[in-house]
Amino acid sequence: MLCLYPSKTAAQDATQMALPPEYAAYKPVGYFIQDSSAIGVPLYYSLSFKHPAKMEVIFPGKEYFYDPFDFYETQYFPTKTTSGGSLDSVVYKLATFEIDKVQKIALPIFILTPKDCVTIYAEPDSIILKELVKGDIKELSTRENVQPRPLKELVNYPYWVAGFGAFAIVLLIGWLALGKRIRRALSLYQFQARHTRFLREFNRLSNRFASRKAINDIEKALTIWKKHLEYIEDKPFSTYTSKEISQVIPNTELAHSLKMIDRVIYGKSIASDISESLEVLKEFSILRYETKQESLRDA
Repeated sequence: MLCLYPSKTAAQDATQMALPPEYAAYKPVGYFIQDSSAIGVPLYYSLSFKHPAKMEVIFPGKEYFYDPFDFYETQYFPTKTTSGGSLDSVVYKLATFEIDKVQKIALPIFILTPKDCVTIYAEPDSIILKELVKGDIKELSTRENVQPRPLKELVNYPYWVAGFGAFAIVLLIGWLALGKRIRRALSLYQFQARHTRFLREFNRLSNRFASRKAINDIEKALTIWKKHLEYIEDKPFSTYTSKEISQVIPNTELAHSLKMIDRVIYGKSIASDISESLEVLKEFSILRYETKQESLRDA
């Protein structure tokens, strides 16, 4: 017998459908074990169902989970049977990378019958996402130290003034004649030097992460990548989440790599191909650097 899992829309509609009378007394129980969580932190959802011992029951698998939750693993518990019936239960390990403050889920169980499959939903349960930063992060400002600092007095002899004046005149003439070319060469040099420093630091963090698997290294690599992309594109990428970057830059491979890196940083789950995700970020920054470099040369 084939028991089909409904789609997300169908699942929502099914919660409103009347059950056959003989199954109306049965109701699965589903709930989050914790009341609140944070982005990328593992959370656990319990689903249990009490039923007659002879009844065949199927619990949903990983293919049933959709946004906003990511599926990690399932823990099944042995069936407990007494004179009052049987109790089946399972705990799902999930995580969320969405920023909605309240996120809900309602999972079904499937009862096998001689003719078809009966779907019964648990009551929806919700979990609250903790806010680690209050307010709009884009509106936060840094505090500056504007206290004056004393300076030593400078001796100002007349010949220093005359020498400086002559030097300034030479510079002015040279700037008027070659100013545009000098500015362009200086911009290209600074641009290239900063990109070289970025690659050196990014490669160092990537290699160190590959050898010791320290999550702090991959978090630093993501931070300097965002800052370097912000410098190249002149957009505030350092304040963007990975999801916002994927919306601004429609690149499927880049979006997947950012999501894999978020799972390592927030979910503390290190995948075997995470080094490939770091390589995708580096290659993308090189491509954007070369594009911007050409535009500076043509300016």
